[in-house]
Formats: sequence, structure tokens, C-alpha cells
Amino acid sequence: GIEPRIPLISDRSDSEEQRLINTIICNTGLRLNPVEEADVVQRLMAYHYKPKEIAKKLGFDIRYVNNLVLLASAPKKLKDMVAD
Repeated sequence: GIEPRIPLISDRSDSEEQRLINTIICNTGLRLNPVEEADVVQRLMAYHYKPKEIAKKLGFDIRYVNNLVLLASAPKKLKDMVAD
């Protein structure tokens, strides 16, 4: 009954933006919920990425990214409801 654990090794040459992008496109575990995805999009926008660039990098539809931008600015109560 031993469960193997694979260590996460971070490549220090990756930028913070690339690590954020990788959390979505390289995620082999549980998929992020929309609130978590909205947080990633909001953080990428803080690095001056435009929604169109984010959509292309993440493989999302531009409308989905725009909805995530709206969700990121939504009240906490609404975010909690979406996460549940």
C-alpha cells in the first residue's frame, strides 16, 4: 500500500507568466475550476497580456476568457457559488 509520489521540479528559467500558463495547459491532475482559471487570467492580465493573447496561449475561446475576466471581478459571494 505505498503510493508513489513524483516531485515537482520547477525550471527556474521559466518566467512567472509561463508558470501561470503551465498551471492550465500542463495540468494532468484535477482541472481548475472556473474561479481558479479566472484568477490565472487576472494574474496574466497584470503582466499586460491581452485577453486575445491569453486565449491563444491557453487554448481557450476568446469569449470564455472574457467571461473569466468578468468572473475575476465578481463579488466573492458569486465566486463562491461558482466554485461550489
